[in-house]
Amino acid sequence: MSDVDVGVAGPVCQGVSGSSRLLSDDLCCDETVQVSHRSEQAAGGLSRSGVSGQASAGGELAVFASTGQLTSAQRSLVVPTLAEVIRVSQCRARVFFFDTTDIHWCPDIGRIYQLPRGQVKINSPGTDKVRYLLGSVEYPSGEGLYEVYDHKRHQEVRQHLTHLMAMYPNDYCFVVWDSASSHTTPMLWPFLWEHQDRLTTVPLPTYSPHLNLIERLWRFMRGQMTRNHFYESLQELCEALTCWLECLPPERFQSLMGIQAQTQAECSAA
Repeated sequence: MSDVDVGVAGPVCQGVSGSSRLLSDDLCCDETVQVSHRSEQAAGGLSRSGVSGQASAGGELAVFASTGQLTSAQRSLVVPTLAEVIRVSQCRARVFFFDTTDIHWCPDIGRIYQLPRGQVKINSPGTDKVRYLLGSVEYPSGEGLYEVYDHKRHQEVRQHLTHLMAMYPNDYCFVVWDSASSHTTPMLWPFLWEHQDRLTTVPLPTYSPHLNLIERLWRFMRGQMTRNHFYESLQELCEALTCWLECLPPERFQSLMGIQAQTQAECSAA
């Protein structure tokens, strides 16, 4: 089972735990899902499509994470020169794969089974509306944070990273992501510099979505929830997606990341 906090935000974002945080009108999170699997399971092995073949620092960090040996000292794999100049206290670390995906009210159209000489009709709102789902999934546990925003600017990225660090106040966070403009803009640099004792970003090579493990989750989510399916409102669509993420079992997260789960007893024996 998993422990999940879900928040639906107007001016105030409230979670089922009773906590609340005030959000500005310009930076308001519509939906928040925190997926936390208390019974953490290590990776038994990496499949051919897993991170073992990734020629990137993100892949190296994931290998350390799969063996439970990832610490803040592995910053040297990402920024070797800076790691020597700016030192941080050694502590447990986690590696997250981050990405943003668009949520369109107009349904995705794809292959569908239909009767002979018949045509399946998919309703459409006529005028499309868009929200943006920002997500971070941890390797290899499958824990994560997923938030729906009105925009996908550096302000939303900064808020998402702040919430991610708040989920793990005692751990160092490595965030693997692509080179989208909201990730590389100089407007984000002061925030990253301020939190260098808690956070290091790991850039992926250009045009390499196959190296970002969360892309597999987005693809699976669209096939299950949005392809050839119309929702009466954009709010209903966002709530359906966050509910789906809440109910997705940890084994599915791990399967999508290309790893095999071990039982806690096997992990202890190892």
